[in-house]
Amino acid sequence: MALVIGREALDRLLDHAEALWPEEACALLIGRHRPRHCCKVTRIAFSENIAADKCQSFEIDPSLRIRLEMELQEGEDAIIGLFHSHPDGAPVPSATDAREVREPEMIWLIAGISNGKTVDTRAFLPNAEPGFDPIPLTIIND
Repeated sequence: MALVIGREALDRLLDHAEALWPEEACALLIGRHRPRHCCKVTRIAFSENIAADKCQSFEIDPSLRIRLEMELQEGEDAIIGLFHSHPDGAPVPSATDAREVREPEMIWLIAGISNGKTVDTRAFLPNAEPGFDPIPLTIIND
């Protein structure tokens, strides 16, 4: 499994995360999901972080998720993953992230933001432990 994302889409995600620092930013990744293959992001949907403590966690607005699922029912695209930032933290899943996994096929794209600037971005897939396995992240020119 690997994640492919366009430079423009990734830049929009990172700009969003930097603008919200020191809070966590979040979004849903929409694209084509082919298990055990390459998943390509075709669009992103920013979500308000509705967590009680936005500096320590994130929660995607469920109304956005429901609206997107209804919109995507008839097409080839689907929600393939989620994005969130770790303000002043590493771009790796936290213990909290591991506890929050509900869909093991969802890709997690995480950006580490330090002092309002992106440090690194990495992609992961949940495993059965609970935990995550890193997956390749390919950034393409749009």
